Amino acid sequence: MSVIAGVNKKDFFPTRKINKITTLGLSGRPGTHDGWDYIKRPEMMKNIALNANIKYEFIHSKSSNEHHNLYKDIDMYICTSRSEAGPYGIAEAAFCKIPVISTPVGYASKFKSIKTFTTVDEAVSIINDLNSNPKKLEKYINDVYEELTRELNWEHVAKTYWKPLIEKRLNSNKNKIAIWTEGGWSLGKVYKGLKSALDFKYDVDFYDWSNNASNKSLWTDNGWKDYDIIMGNTALTFYPEELNYISKLPQAALNKMIIGIWANVGLDNSHFVERIKYTKGPHFHCITSDIQKSAKDMYNINATLIKAGKPTLDFKPFKEVTRIVTLGLNGNPSISKEWCKIKRPELFKEIAKKSNCNYSFIFNSPEKNNKIYKDIDMYVCTSTSESGPAGIMECALSKIPIISTPTGHAQNIKSIKTFTTADEATAIINKLNSSPKLLNDYIEEVYDEVINEYDWSTVAPKYWIPLIEEKLKSS
Repeated sequence: MSVIAGVNKKDFFPTRKINKITTLGLSGRPGTHDGWDYIKRPEMMKNIALNANIKYEFIHSKSSNEHHNLYKDIDMYICTSRSEAGPYGIAEAAFCKIPVISTPVGYASKFKSIKTFTTVDEAVSIINDLNSNPKKLEKYINDVYEELTRELNWEHVAKTYWKPLIEKRLNSNKNKIAIWTEGGWSLGKVYKGLKSALDFKYDVDFYDWSNNASNKSLWTDNGWKDYDIIMGNTALTFYPEELNYISKLPQAALNKMIIGIWANVGLDNSHFVERIKYTKGPHFHCITSDIQKSAKDMYNINATLIKAGKPTLDFKPFKEVTRIVTLGLNGNPSISKEWCKIKRPELFKEIAKKSNCNYSFIFNSPEKNNKIYKDIDMYVCTSTSESGPAGIMECALSKIPIISTPTGHAQNIKSIKTFTTADEATAIINKLNSSPKLLNDYIEEVYDEVINEYDWSTVAPKYWIPLIEEKLKSS
């Protein structure tokens, strides 16, 4: 089975914007041995640089703990090899938003966004074309960056290549985890992303509580006994009983539970109700300090603060926002009066009116994943209280700008601009619309924070696996 190595985005990341290609770079040192020169063809790189009237540099033996600094002196990484498995420099440079071109070998034969050449003249033509138009250069850099960070990040590489290889070789007994929650809405997306992030370490089964057969299997037929951990939201403490799948939750089942509190338990709102029947046995967690406080005040629960991740492959950039024309909010005022009390759609409409923007309620869209946001230019959260909402993370990853009241994700994602009044929100929108560069910089700042801090490959090992291991030890 063939595998590839991933790139750690914490080691290789953008630190500068390249507007013109003035120096080519190639990893290695000519003359190391004849075989290296024959495969890598350094003379070809020199001729390309000479004909393009630019400099060149061989990258080797740079002593720095900051790996991205390997490429700080070049404006384009070039591969002139006859044959390659990579080279790794293409991936590392692409992760740093340094443009790459290559002969049609290795990574360049696998990833469609990379421009390829076979002759010196073809390479020079590509370089000159990119140098003639800064916007074209920027788009090319971003296209390669998006494809390679999507396909070569360690979460994707480990899951796609290494996990099957390791599982084939190892025959070890994994701890079993059951996830029981709704399957189709925002919370279901969170737990499905978590399952994918945990599958390499645990044997995880997902149970959708809308499925009668799986409910019967897990609760009525005592399937819960087969699991070491049972995960879900606070409905775990009462819903199996209320659905009549079990008369009373056994203490042994409660002792296995890790439960997320996903809304403020003191809201007094029938739509966003979060209640807890049993507090003894489960380990509780939440993602914001106000939810943590409400759990302590209402139930004397000491909930652990963690972060929820997002599957970055489902939500990726698909459009360029250069001006904010239409604001978007997930949901619809027709849902209920209680929904409106929390989400405040009238404030959302007021912001749109004052900023001279259109508005759109995103509800029951026929589109999937990031495309549900195709008609908006900014996501606005006007909620009084949140654990998310999902739209903030999804739009951030889709490179659609976001503003929010200081709740939910906006409490944790430091780069998000927040407001408390319609006038404050309008001022933010007007300022971003005053400068395409300012707007783009803001979009990139939020995107970089979310993709670096909230990808499941980062969040699961930092927060969720320690939580699970602690529960396993105490069981």
